[in-house]
Amino acid sequence: DRLQRLEQRLREKLRVAERTVGLAGRLLAPSLTQSASARPSPSLAELRGAVGRELREWLTPDAHRRNDDVRPLVAAAESATTGWLALVTHDGDARLIADVGVGPTDAASTVVRAIEIAHGREVALDDSCATAAIAAAERWLAERRAASAIRLGVAAASHARRAALTRVSRALARAPRHRRSALAPLAAAARHAATATLAEGAERILDTLVTADLPDEAWLRSIAAFGELNARPRGAGNGDHSPASILALIVFRHG
Repeated sequence: DRLQRLEQRLREKLRVAERTVGLAGRLLAPSLTQSASARPSPSLAELRGAVGRELREWLTPDAHRRNDDVRPLVAAAESATTGWLALVTHDGDARLIADVGVGPTDAASTVVRAIEIAHGREVALDDSCATAAIAAAERWLAERRAASAIRLGVAAASHARRAALTRVSRALARAPRHRRSALAPLAAAARHAATATLAEGAERILDTLVTADLPDEAWLRSIAAFGELNARPRGAGNGDHSPASILALIVFRHG
């Protein structure tokens, strides 16, 4: 998130510089290399920022008020495009997913497009359209939960994770006997970090940490701290959350 905000600030400053004095060469690719007359495409940071702003509006204080009711809130907006926009919970996190005619996804560009459509004029809700949209969103959630479970097994067998587990064992073996009991909690935390479900960016950080040139105890502390910040709880992604996985949904249909 910090990197995305930094990129967004840099792009805003560079656009000011481009309008004021012009720019030569590649500073940030690809949007700032376009001609001055062309409208630059929004960066990934800008798209995700737009999704984040909309998500905060959807997440009102009473967004989770109906924990005893599995039915989502549903409305319809007029549009020439068929599809829907939904607020869902996945792995304990709220997110927006959308379908604008090519299938459900949480890709920022598609969600931003769906947000634009969802601000259209409200129209009468068709029960069959709503039922189909809810079913599609539920299939997406089921597929994501299954994929998370599969990724956990695959990731645990990856080279970097195997190397991390091996290094943990060697660090304990090399430690003096009087230090092993003190290092045991760190080793357990490091093992958890090496086998936990991680986001893609965190996976890359783990790859770097595995080969970091650090003394054993300092390395164990760094891996343990990394896991505390990035590792998801072991129950995440297995369906151990509120049954109201779809909180709200807007269907797109002709008026």
